[in-house]
Amino acid sequence: MLIRPMMEPFLPKYVTTGTECREIDQLAMSCLNLSEIQLMQRAADAALDKLVQYWPEARRISVYCGPGNNGGDGYLLAAGAKKLGYQVCLYTLGSPASDTALVAREQALAQGLSCVPITEDLPLCFDAQADLIVDALFGHGLQRDIVSPLRALFECINISSIPVFALDIPSGISSDTAAVMGIALQAVATICFVAPKIGLLTGDGAVYAGELFYDTLGIPGAISSQIQASYEWLDEGFLARVLPQPKASSHKGDFGHVAIVGGQPGMPGAVVLAGLAAARTGAGRVTVISSDEHAHLLPLANPVLMTLAINSNAEFTLPDGITSLALGPGLGAESWGRTVYEDALKQAQKAGLPTLLDADGLNLLARQHRHYEHWVLSPHPKEAARLLDCTVKEIQSNRPQACVRIAEQYGGVCVLKGQGSLVADANGRRAVCTSGNWGMATAGSGDVLSGVAAAMLGQGLDLFDAVCAAVFLHAKAGDLAAAAGSKRSLIASDIIEFLPAVFRALEAK
Repeated sequence: MLIRPMMEPFLPKYVTTGTECREIDQLAMSCLNLSEIQLMQRAADAALDKLVQYWPEARRISVYCGPGNNGGDGYLLAAGAKKLGYQVCLYTLGSPASDTALVAREQALAQGLSCVPITEDLPLCFDAQADLIVDALFGHGLQRDIVSPLRALFECINISSIPVFALDIPSGISSDTAAVMGIALQAVATICFVAPKIGLLTGDGAVYAGELFYDTLGIPGAISSQIQASYEWLDEGFLARVLPQPKASSHKGDFGHVAIVGGQPGMPGAVVLAGLAAARTGAGRVTVISSDEHAHLLPLANPVLMTLAINSNAEFTLPDGITSLALGPGLGAESWGRTVYEDALKQAQKAGLPTLLDADGLNLLARQHRHYEHWVLSPHPKEAARLLDCTVKEIQSNRPQACVRIAEQYGGVCVLKGQGSLVADANGRRAVCTSGNWGMATAGSGDVLSGVAAAMLGQGLDLFDAVCAAVFLHAKAGDLAAAAGSKRSLIASDIIEFLPAVFRALEAK
């Protein structure tokens, strides 16, 4: 997802829920002595400016307005577009539900526009000749599923070739959960007002938003920051703040000793990827602990990897000096893998080692629940569903809640991977990463993340900061790899190759 700021030289460091965004609105109006209609006009002006810029050849537009203040934004945009000479068809869902939205509609009518009610009669409320559709039906307050007559209209719009420009959030998407409320309008672009909402940045919400633009409506950061936002937005600035700063006198012992445990007999690839990723992320030493069938061959992948063989009875002892552990890549969930899993966890917990649990480590955890405060769990949606004993659909219908529930139930920090990866702990810390691309949905990509996270954990970072840094670093390297080649042909080792480029860009600033 491409996110472009407007009226701000940088993106905000926070992401809100719908309620938090409304609180910013109220505080801004009080502090800046703005009326609600003035703030609404700012939103309409920002959206119209973007419309003119983004679709310069559009001359005929359809504006769909709902009863709330999001509809008010649409009425004022329609009025402004009419003044600029656009042909405007204005479609409305019921009467305005607030005095401010009513004033906005009156301004649209004063420009000579007429309102066509949205009914079951699709030909009357759909202009097939429009160059652009503006979605101002529902903002971030939507709490119910879309039903008739809107459902049929949404289906008609979505199968048409007319691009949709959504104001604040695509109608049908929950601003707090990113869930599709029965059906949603698929936008080509969305302009987000005041503060970015979590529902735009993860799961289906990010898909339906299309290209995302952001506009503060002139509200200074000093005002917005007074409202405690739920999520931190992970970016280069976050990574630069939390990365350990080496000294000229630093040695390999200062950068941790990472252990990667996994790789059942005949499955060495996952631990090799994790080990190389840990080394590229700056771990001082990396020991790959894997089956004796192939452990002696692993240094051939790269001589920086040290190895320790696990015998056929799955017995081993973690080396002295280990500072973090990644458990699960290529582990398997049968007898050998179960024994290694239990033994590794027992040793890690006794030593208080920060531990990254992934892949079959998560699947084994789902079979027998346990709690540990010093681990990071990194499930994809299917693994998350096993951990919470529910369906993937339930996970994706409320990714933020699922991420928090896993952290609360199992302890430590949870990373829920996927579009808009989420990070949460049980103490209220939340973060979202919007970097990354669909090309990273490939075998081994999760193993690379395991290695990156283990390296960060091994260097002594706070558990939450370490995994947030790892998630962003992994995603950014994936974006660079895709830009240099192709999303379609991207493989996991490409992500490792571009980790140095992410660090190099930080060091250049």
